[in-house]
Amino acid sequence: MAGVAALMLAANPGLTPSQLDSLLLQNCEDLGAAGWDQIFGRGRVNAARAVQAAQSAPIADTQARPSPSESRGRRPGRLVPVDVTAWDLNGVTRVDLYVSGKLLATDAVAPYLFSWNSAAGADGPATLVASAYDASGNKGTSAPVAVTVDNVAERADGEPPMIALTSPPIPPRSAAW
Repeated sequence: MAGVAALMLAANPGLTPSQLDSLLLQNCEDLGAAGWDQIFGRGRVNAARAVQAAQSAPIADTQARPSPSESRGRRPGRLVPVDVTAWDLNGVTRVDLYVSGKLLATDAVAPYLFSWNSAAGADGPATLVASAYDASGNKGTSAPVAVTVDNVAERADGEPPMIALTSPPIPPRSAAW
């Protein structure tokens, strides 16, 4: 499901987590008894149908007016996607992601996708490093990636949305409905 969710977000980056969850559930192929059951749960994820639904889903307006905490200069959280590629002849059993030396998360299923809340730490320099482990216990470590964290709130969206009626067509001044 994580891979399908990533494809859905690639097709429509504006999806909210609740939209993503809803679209995944709506596009499962029901197996066994109708609805949820103990053997098949919600059924099998249909990746093609879920991505197609994501492409046509409405995009949420994410440029809301700032909350009091945002107006003081910090955003409550900025999620940064971090993708790691790891391979081994005998297979990779897990990948750990470290941010400035602290373990952020572990993923045991390829593709290795992480979501880092950059506001969880202080602004300034940070270093990302990934470690991969194989079935024999061997460990490989990525080269460090230096980033600069800057969670200063962006300027608020003060512009109203653009709008136009497209149906019914606007009649000529001499016509009446």
